[in-house]
Amino acid sequence: MKFSLIATGLIASLSAVSGSLINIGSGDCAFLTASKIVNLVNLGQTEGNACKCAVGKNGSGIVAGLANFSTKNGDLLQVVEQFTQTSGYLGEFDGVLATLKQVASSATGTVAGLDGLCDAWTKASDNKDFYSSQLKVSELLYKLPVTKLIAELGAKNQLTQAVLFDTALLQGVTGIVDTAVGVVEGVVDGVAGGVVGLLESLIAKTNASFTKDVAGTSGNTLLINGLHIDELEWVKAFLNIRSDLGLVSNLTSGLLDTTSIYQSLLSQGGLLSTVVSLVNTVGSLVTINCSPLLQL
Repeated sequence: MKFSLIATGLIASLSAVSGSLINIGSGDCAFLTASKIVNLVNLGQTEGNACKCAVGKNGSGIVAGLANFSTKNGDLLQVVEQFTQTSGYLGEFDGVLATLKQVASSATGTVAGLDGLCDAWTKASDNKDFYSSQLKVSELLYKLPVTKLIAELGAKNQLTQAVLFDTALLQGVTGIVDTAVGVVEGVVDGVAGGVVGLLESLIAKTNASFTKDVAGTSGNTLLINGLHIDELEWVKAFLNIRSDLGLVSNLTSGLLDTTSIYQSLLSQGGLLSTVVSLVNTVGSLVTINCSPLLQL
């Protein structure tokens, strides 16, 4: 189905699965908006599906939950381990936990020995502690590390922030996360094509692409390797590099790419504080705003 992105009089055709109305702020709002866009494009709804569990694409093993956690990446294991530490855990994953640890350690994407995983996941999905465990791991794996990268970069534009959150949600970011104590440290392999930490790798590639000062209209200048780079010019280069690397073809999570959505927003000035409508061919709209994701 075809959709159009409409803002400030400019119309760009996009491929998506639903329409959206975007009006976001900054910080937490950028993370929520990025999350909802990923969900909208891939699930047809702004809210994640905590109950979803299935064999993923491109050798990602089993993919499940709010942030498309996978057995190959190891974040699915982290959700389960976090859940086992709660008072609401009733042994749902006892039969597969040992195998799940082996699979996460090997990072092979195999589903051998995990026949009961999705049944256990579905059974646990009505448990508020399990839902909270998914939210906690999602924040520790994606929100906190990316927030740190945003601060280091000096990015203030809402579009830039949402793009970085989006990239992490689709492909991951470096960092070993201890969900028990909330520590983010170290380096772990990224999940696409052997790239170590795709988000950090893309930031490094983008920074290296500039050889001179670049002026622009964002109102914020980034200091990149001693050069002064307009923020919207930086995120334009970031999205172009992300697109050139064929992100969507390397998505081990099986998710659809969202690069074209952000490129269209960028072409319209990069202001996510204005209302932007993604309208499908029958005119339906889905609202994306800063409200928290639904709780059980």
